[in-house]
Amino acid sequence: MNQGTQLSWRIEDQLQLLVESVKDYAIFMLDVEGNVTTWNQGAELIKGYKAEEVRGRHFSIFYTPEEMEQGKPANDCASRLPRGGSKRKAGVCGRTARVFGPT
Repeated sequence: MNQGTQLSWRIEDQLQLLVESVKDYAIFMLDVEGNVTTWNQGAELIKGYKAEEVRGRHFSIFYTPEEMEQGKPANDCASRLPRGGSKRKAGVCGRTARVFGPT
């Protein structure tokens, strides 16, 4: 294994440790089908799901029933895909089914 590969792996490991340790922000990634693939401590605290409960599930679980009826998950995904991310705060539903953030 060459030094460049080792350095790349070290940087990737450090980034993973950094993201996993953040508690003030929910940071998670989705696969191309919209299923949760990564989940940090902040996501656990804010959304109320443990990583093993949410990994592999579709991101639409974070929306209220009303937003689901309006097609909000699909619309949000389509509008954010070109940007590569979302900073959505309002109306997001966690395990407790509470709505938080500005509406």
